[in-house]
Amino acid sequence: MMKRKQQLALIMGCLVFGLAGAADIDFSGYARLGTGTNSQGGQQVCFKLPGADKAWRLGNECSYLIQPTIRAKVGEFQGAQWGVQVTPRAFHEYGDGNNDQLNASFGEMYAFASPVAELGGGRVWAGRRFYNGLNLNLTDQDVETNDGDGAGIEDIALGVYGKFSVAVISNPRTAVNSNRIALPLRVTNIPTFKNGELSVYLTHYKTSASNAITTGANPTVTPAVQEADGHSLGVYQNFKGMVFGGDTLLGVRQDRAVAANEGGPLNFENLRAFVQQTMPIPSWNTTLEGLAQWRDQTDLSAATNAKSTWVGVGLRSDTRIKGPLRLLLEVSNDRVNPEGGDMRSLTKFTIAGAISAGADAGSRPTIRVFYTHANWNEAARQAFLSQNGYGPDMRVGQVFGDSRSGSSAGIQLEANW
Repeated sequence: MMKRKQQLALIMGCLVFGLAGAADIDFSGYARLGTGTNSQGGQQVCFKLPGADKAWRLGNECSYLIQPTIRAKVGEFQGAQWGVQVTPRAFHEYGDGNNDQLNASFGEMYAFASPVAELGGGRVWAGRRFYNGLNLNLTDQDVETNDGDGAGIEDIALGVYGKFSVAVISNPRTAVNSNRIALPLRVTNIPTFKNGELSVYLTHYKTSASNAITTGANPTVTPAVQEADGHSLGVYQNFKGMVFGGDTLLGVRQDRAVAANEGGPLNFENLRAFVQQTMPIPSWNTTLEGLAQWRDQTDLSAATNAKSTWVGVGLRSDTRIKGPLRLLLEVSNDRVNPEGGDMRSLTKFTIAGAISAGADAGSRPTIRVFYTHANWNEAARQAFLSQNGYGPDMRVGQVFGDSRSGSSAGIQLEANW
């Protein structure tokens, strides 16, 4: 393990010094980390209802993430800038017994050129990258995600019809006889209403597979794993300043048989709808942000308890008290209705004091001191006890197994630059 970490550090050092010779370098990134305790004694516990897609994140994040990005301009030709972007990533989730340290990996490493006049002013790229990633802030949830290795052209101007992007992406870190290939298409920035734009995301997934043959004295054949073709279709409308003077995002998405790195898991079909809204209140130095989400899920591999419905509603206020001092409040409720089972419910409340490098709600870096309390019903308690592995679902059962409420408190840093 130590040798592998040293090798990674050496590779990163070579990359940094190599890029240092380039004409233009931009260094940015994101990080979050913290520590805390729970009301029973022990480490911080985060509260996520079993069957819900995500947890509400304020005072409820049980992971470390450090993700710096280095972007270097290495050339220019006929008006197009050529460059390389590298994003190493270190991540650790509390309770992961298989890895008690930050797990370092390469999130991105790709080359790009933009704008290319012959491609409608679009951007061409090839390598490994985070792709798509339409994000819901209160849950830190990527509604659209196609991270992986591949190539594509994005933001090809279509005049009044917006911008078109296409890519081919796969994950070569699987068995040699299996390759899951994604073909994501999207059209964004389609003008609709005044100060409003529409985006459409369409992705097809297909597995290319063959039998693996082991040669030698006793050759064997391992049949390929057969995976169903998948697809996803998302339609998203945003408005700026039309509702309460803030930003509005409306979305509807249907997906079937998409893998974990595509927002899966593989053997499910999902239909979801959501609305995300911000509301500035300048007279109170406050920003309100709300999110409501509904998801209907069908387990394509199960004979019983095949369907479940999740409804999540949350509201956060962020108030600047004086100078860099802020007060944040968040309340949320999740309900999961599994077919053939009792309805599960979890209500979470968080209060946090923060000191931030700016007057706006999203100013970073910020240091938060928080207290989080959650209540859940008996059906949720039983679901917590049935969880396996690690993560927020499992830790609640481990610590609060006989209770239907619990709390955590701690401190967290969040920064981007």
